[in-house]
Amino acid sequence: ASYVKAIDIWMFSCVGFIFFSLIELAIVAYNDKMHDQRLREARCSVGNLNSNGVGHPNLESRRSFVELSARRAKGSELGASIDRVASMLFPTMFALFNLVYWSYYLTTKTVAAI
Repeated sequence: ASYVKAIDIWMFSCVGFIFFSLIELAIVAYNDKMHDQRLREARCSVGNLNSNGVGHPNLESRRSFVELSARRAKGSELGASIDRVASMLFPTMFALFNLVYWSYYLTTKTVAAI
């Protein structure tokens, strides 16, 4: 018989949780990569500004360090917040799925095939 069995639902659900956790990981990694790339570009532009002799190098270095620190904190907050939410959401959803799944299958009467 080619109907959906309880183990099929369990396996597809587990694979779905794994798939979505990998998607979350890819989103956070991509965000961190783009953030690091923006920081590198900002450092290169500050380095070029200081080497051209425009402004006082010490003052420019301090200002650029403060700006880069602020940018780093703001950009890395997104990845950290996604991780924080996902680290609470995935286990909660999996526990909820288990609660519903097992309460359904342990309380339903099985129909004997004749």
